[in-house]
Amino acid sequence: MSERVGAAHERRVLLWQERAAALRAAVRSGPPPLGPGARPAERIVTFLQALSQLGDGRPPVARECEDEHEAGDRHADPEYALWHDHLSGLIALARPDLDAGFAAHALLAVFDADTAGLPADADPGRRARSLRELVGELLS
Repeated sequence: MSERVGAAHERRVLLWQERAAALRAAVRSGPPPLGPGARPAERIVTFLQALSQLGDGRPPVARECEDEHEAGDRHADPEYALWHDHLSGLIALARPDLDAGFAAHALLAVFDADTAGLPADADPGRRARSLRELVGELLS
């Protein structure tokens, strides 16, 4: 039984890693608005929406991937560092008056496994709208 659980865990982590690699490629060289060429605010919203899709609505995958790194130190995760650098660069372009690094950490905290695992609202689009509003307020 434990071998099957371990194999299932490995498959979920590999799937998450494949999706993360595809997201990295799209951010670097894909078409706008995820890739270069769109306004920073549009890229931020699109990136965060894509990031929310990585776990396919399954927070345990995010938790398992976080657990691959030191407990409580997701900042040591190279994937997190890439996402943080991407977001902070876009935030700095859109709002040079803000502490872009701090704002990027705040936005990425939305995807922490504990936060992402909170019960969903009955309206499936409400989180996406809330995220767009949060970014809109941050960048206004």
